[in-house]
Amino acid sequence: MKDPKTLRSMMIVLVAIAVAALAQAQTTATVLHRFNCNSEGCDPGPSDLIAQSTDGNLYGTLPGGKSSWFEFPIGGSFQTTVFPSVNTHNVSANAGLTLGINGNLYGGSFVGSAGFGFLFKLVNGTPSSIYQFAGTLQTDPFFNGANPMAPPIQGPDGNLYGVTSGSNGYVYQILTATNSYGWSQKLPSASSAPLLLASDGNLYGTFPNGFIDPVTCAISPGGAGGVFRVTLAGNLCGFYNIDPSQNDNGLNPDGEGGNPQGPVMQGNDGNLYGTAKNAGLSMQSSAGVIFRLTLTGQYKVIHYFQDSDGTAPMGGIVQGSDNYLYLLTSAGGQPGGGKMGGGTLFKVQTDGGNPGPVAWFYHNSSTDFSGPGFAPISTPVLHTSGTIYGMTSGGGTVDDAGVLFSYNTGMTPFISVVGVRSGRPGDRVGIIGQGFDKVIGIKFGGTSVPLTKANGFIFSDTYMTTTVPPFATAGPITVTESDGSVYTTPYNFFVPCTMPVCLRRP
Repeated sequence: MKDPKTLRSMMIVLVAIAVAALAQAQTTATVLHRFNCNSEGCDPGPSDLIAQSTDGNLYGTLPGGKSSWFEFPIGGSFQTTVFPSVNTHNVSANAGLTLGINGNLYGGSFVGSAGFGFLFKLVNGTPSSIYQFAGTLQTDPFFNGANPMAPPIQGPDGNLYGVTSGSNGYVYQILTATNSYGWSQKLPSASSAPLLLASDGNLYGTFPNGFIDPVTCAISPGGAGGVFRVTLAGNLCGFYNIDPSQNDNGLNPDGEGGNPQGPVMQGNDGNLYGTAKNAGLSMQSSAGVIFRLTLTGQYKVIHYFQDSDGTAPMGGIVQGSDNYLYLLTSAGGQPGGGKMGGGTLFKVQTDGGNPGPVAWFYHNSSTDFSGPGFAPISTPVLHTSGTIYGMTSGGGTVDDAGVLFSYNTGMTPFISVVGVRSGRPGDRVGIIGQGFDKVIGIKFGGTSVPLTKANGFIFSDTYMTTTVPPFATAGPITVTESDGSVYTTPYNFFVPCTMPVCLRRP
């Protein structure tokens, strides 16, 4: 019989082996495709968005190498198409695609149109230009910026809204009925972060440098950036200016961070969440923070990054049906084994609890760039199947071209509304998910939608449109299918008014 000391030593070894195996299981991101700059696009840019389209497949853009757009059928093979000249313009789509409420995919090209860039749509695999930035003098009242890096989003009015990265940055509206200029407002600095349409009906975005007065709405170059709010009518003002030296009476003990690069997202609790790539007072330079910002303007840092977490988050955040926030850091991390840390997939609860990396990205060595990817600077996407997908800007290949990856969260499938979090009775909304060819019931809160053509109900297996019913109330949208499956949105859909008080949008 072994003595107690020997048994204890054996137990320690077994526990260590079990922990190591668990860590390995938790830190594996699956490489789905390794980009090749010689034959296709590569080098995904900041905030590069992947869109889940109406067919359930993923679509994105790759600006490096041979500038391309790609399609990835879930469970299928990666397909890439080099952008042709669009209306005689070369395409450099730096920041991905968004899915419009009308089912079209939209993107922005940093170059083209005499060097000032343009917006395009991608319909049935064919890109076409919808607006060309003219690059007129900034003193022109119709000047609306130049060189969009972020794709536009579609508002509930059908128009497109976005930001530009040239000429100090502007936020703009493009009228889709005529493909013409609507309005624009200047920002303190260029922005590459797509806008968010929140449940209050306003647009929110970030600017990495400068200051917008929250009272007078005047802009100035000094400052560490922040979050702005703009109405669909074009009224822009500062919503929150981030101050790296401000600890807010101990609420943010190491400062508020600074220089946000990625977009904000709206959590299931209605609050805004985002990242800032620089830290505050005593933490490592450029380590970064995750912040929460209520719609009443209350700001709170929920996590300060350290090198073991990964550092310098450049993209946005997604929230899972498990209520965790997921994001990518572009540097740092400690993968071990002599590997060079190049960022992480990180998760944290909305109150800052249980933070930690769930996957590491790295170069195998200073001369071996293979591995699961390096330096992810984009925004991950959570597919309605429950799996997270994302891209890295480097690593994974000999020429350091980046990868497309997936991470199995173990989440259950869900449904999601395209582009909006609120609607009035009679408004049409698009819903993405799965199994819609078997739908037998839809509810907004507790109010059912008759499945009739008069209510705008159209379905395929992965996409449907319907209308907000009369007397709808706020709450999750629920879809019931004939096989007994029930899918819900992980967030509430807000209904600002109901019949008969609210007969039409003002």
